[in-house]
Amino acid sequence: MKPQISEIVRVCVICGWKRCEMRVLVSWLVCLILINGIALHPILQGIGFADSWTTKSDMPTARGELAVVVVGETIYAIGGSGAAGTENEEYDPAADSWATKAPMYYPRTQLAAATASNKIYALGGLSAGVLPWNEEYNPSTNSWADKSLMPTARHCLGAASVGGKIYAIGGGCGAGWDVNEEYNPATNSWVSKASMPTPRLSFGVAVVNDKIYTIGGLTYGHLTTANEVYDPSTNSWTQETPMMTERRALAVASVNGKIYAIGGRNQSGELSINEEYDIETDSWTTKTSMPTARWGAAAGAVNGKIYVIGGYSGGGTVVTNEEYAPDAGIEESSNLNLDRSGQISKLEVSPNPFSRRTTIDIRLKTKDLNMEKESLVYGLRSPVSLKIYDLTGRLVKSFPTYHLPLTTGVSWDGSDDFGRVLPDGAYFCKFMADNFTAVEKLILLQ
Repeated sequence: MKPQISEIVRVCVICGWKRCEMRVLVSWLVCLILINGIALHPILQGIGFADSWTTKSDMPTARGELAVVVVGETIYAIGGSGAAGTENEEYDPAADSWATKAPMYYPRTQLAAATASNKIYALGGLSAGVLPWNEEYNPSTNSWADKSLMPTARHCLGAASVGGKIYAIGGGCGAGWDVNEEYNPATNSWVSKASMPTPRLSFGVAVVNDKIYTIGGLTYGHLTTANEVYDPSTNSWTQETPMMTERRALAVASVNGKIYAIGGRNQSGELSINEEYDIETDSWTTKTSMPTARWGAAAGAVNGKIYVIGGYSGGGTVVTNEEYAPDAGIEESSNLNLDRSGQISKLEVSPNPFSRRTTIDIRLKTKDLNMEKESLVYGLRSPVSLKIYDLTGRLVKSFPTYHLPLTTGVSWDGSDDFGRVLPDGAYFCKFMADNFTAVEKLILLQ
C-alpha cells in the first residue's frame, strides 16, 4: 500500500527534515506524488499559480452597454450610454494606452460589433428607438461607412464573425428575440438563418472552433442560464450545459478554447462572478472574481488575456479596464488549436523524470493526416515561446523565441537562465503559440 502524504511529513519531521527549507520539502513531496501516485494531501492542493486580475489604464470615456471588438492585437471600445454614444476609443494592451479614433455616425447604446477582414461592423442598438444601423469602421484609414441595414432592427443583440461573415443574433426587436441574420461584407447583403432556440437579449457571445456560443441573458422578463451553440456550417443549433449563475448584461470572451462569463446583473444586483466553460468537457467552473462588480461591460481577448472594459457600477457608468489572465494557473493541457491547418495534441517530455537532460517535443495533428498519426511541428507561422516554471510559479528558464521551422526537440539540462543547476523537484514546461497554451510536468532528479 502506498504511503499517505501525512505519513511522509511525519517521517520527515522525525528525521530532522523540519530544518530543511519548505520549498525543497514540497518539491520532494510533489515528486513522490507524481511518480508514485500518492493521494494529494489538502495542504498541497492548489500548488502553482492562480488565475489573476490586473487593473489597467482607464478607458478615456465612462460608458456602459458599449461594444468591444478586437482587430489584430488592438481593442476598440465603441458606442454605449453615459456620453455622446458615438465614441470610438482604441486600446493597445501592449502599451497599456488609449487613443481616440473617429466616432460613429450615429449615437447608440446596447449595440453589438464584430470584425471581418480587419474591419469592424457596428450593428443595431438603441437611441430614440431600436435601430437597424450597420456601420463599417476601417482602422487602417480611421474612417466609417454606412452599409446595408439589418433586416430586423434590434438592441441588446449579440454579434460574431465566422468564415468572413457576421451573425447578428437575438436582441430586443418587438415580436421575437430569436432572430439570426447573416451579413456578407463582400456582397453587402443579409440573409436569414436558423433562429436561436431560446429567444433572448442582453446575453454574451464567444466564438470557438468556428462555432458561436450564446450564453445567459434575459428571455421575456426572465433571466436565463442558457448556453446554446450555433454552427454556421450546418445552420443548426445545439444546447450545451447551462451557465452556473443566471444573469444578463455579462461580458464574455474566449481564451485557449475556454469561455469566460464575467460580471453581469441579476436579482442580487451587479456581479463580479467569473465562470469558465470548458468546451471539451461541457462543464463549468468558478474562477477568480473580477475586482470591480459591474454589468453592461464588454470584453475582448488579446494574447491569452481578457480585458473587461466599462459598464455600470455603483449606480453609474465607469471607465474601469481590468485584465484577466486565465492561463496564469499551472494546468496540464493536451489540446492546442493552432490554426485551421493543424492542432497541437500534446507536449512530449522524454525522459521524464530525468537527471541530466531531457528533450521537449511539441506534437501536431493536422487535417491532412490520419487523426491517429502524430508528426513533429514544422512550419509554425508565428513566434512561439517555451518557458520553465517552478512550483511557486517563478519563471526559471526562458528558451529563445522560435520562428519556423521548429524541426527538432528542445533540450533542457535542468539549469536556469543563469546556468545554475536547479534543485531536484517538480517543474512545469509551458508552450505558447498565438493565444494557445500547453503545459506539462517535468521531474528533475539529479
